[in-house]
Parts: sequence; structure tokens; C-alpha cells
Amino acid sequence: MNKNISLMKFIIFQLGLMLIIFFGYALILPKIKSACSEVDLCSQIISCDCENEKCICKYYDEDGKVLDIECPNNYLD
Repeated sequence: MNKNISLMKFIIFQLGLMLIIFFGYALILPKIKSACSEVDLCSQIISCDCENEKCICKYYDEDGKVLDIECPNNYLD
């Protein structure tokens, strides 16, 4: 099969593909990173107040300050 694709169609296809990859990287990856960091912070909690599915927990940051974070209730089991 010897199909010829015009250069213009190839360039448009490549630009579309790059836009899809860019938006996926710019919009989805930050959400994944923040979700992973929250789980990491939930592993460093010192106390929690739980209501239903969510818990408000306290943890120490790098400067030694006590901060609040929301952790899932099933993570504490």
C-alpha cells in the first residue's frame, strides 16, 4: 500500500496532535500531582476530626507550622 499524504494534511494532523498533548499535560497533570501530594500529606497527619467521608487533619509542614488538610476517611483505617 503506497498512499501519499499531502504535506498540508500532515502538518495539520501534527499540530492537532501536539495541541491535544499540550492540553493534556497542562490541564490534567497538575490535578494528578496535587492529588498525589495530598495523599502524601495525609500520611504525615498528627490528629483528625472526621465527619462522614472526609476528615480535617492537622500536619506539620517543612517549617514546623501546624496546617490543616482534608483527607479521606477510608485513608485512616
